[in-house]
Amino acid sequence: MDKPVAVFSPNPYSMFSIATLELLIRSGVPVETIFVRSLFNPKRFIQEYRQNGYRFLRKIYRKLILRSSGLKTVSTDDMTIMRMMQQENIKGKNLWVLAQQYNIRIISVADYADAKVEQSLKTDPVACVVFTGGGIVPEKVIEASGLGVINCHMGILPYYRGMDVVEWPLLEKKFELIGMTTHLMVKSIDMGPIIETVLVDGKRFQHIAQLRNFLESQMPLILVRATRNLLNNTAALKPQRVSDGRLYFKMDSHLLAIAEKNLKNYYHET
Repeated sequence: MDKPVAVFSPNPYSMFSIATLELLIRSGVPVETIFVRSLFNPKRFIQEYRQNGYRFLRKIYRKLILRSSGLKTVSTDDMTIMRMMQQENIKGKNLWVLAQQYNIRIISVADYADAKVEQSLKTDPVACVVFTGGGIVPEKVIEASGLGVINCHMGILPYYRGMDVVEWPLLEKKFELIGMTTHLMVKSIDMGPIIETVLVDGKRFQHIAQLRNFLESQMPLILVRATRNLLNNTAALKPQRVSDGRLYFKMDSHLLAIAEKNLKNYYHET
């Protein structure tokens, strides 16, 4: 690896970001810069509140105040990202501490359109950028990101793009299309070349919260594997066609209840 990678993070306390960073370093991937979105950003707060309403406030409470996943656990046996981190002995408190520990530059930005992001990537070129959340990545930043910006999508591409892509296949009873996809970002939502598709057996889960917790726990592992494969030139990139899938949006509570029921029925099938 001639060049290091950079990491995009939604906030310094993101367990997804912390786990991914630690696993990247352990696997021998050099990380030079972390771009982390600032917590106290009025513009960001207004944008996300308009988009998600009280759902956004609950997310802040759970992830930043309780320092936990945004999802409830149904059983003490549930696999969560916190449990995965315990199993992998990942103990980082926040990205600022990890950055100091590993001598990684950390840059606080309002969002990824911040001029500091593009300027840094052009001044100090990277092999690629590993995305662990935080909103839209502008096209000009993607173009300055070496091989590209790698994302782990909590759904199966190209069939399920957009939002609530765990729930939509459950509603449609497409139980064979549950899982995650790593891909390179492009301007269009979830349309970039696919690196790897990981299918998950939905029959193992009785509730959507359990399924989502499991998927979240595996995302850092899958994202790091995709990064290594891309950097080692062993990833067989698969382009997407618009016609192969569709863009989904937030599911309302009535449809969500049906999706939950469908998963429970599937769990109890013989």
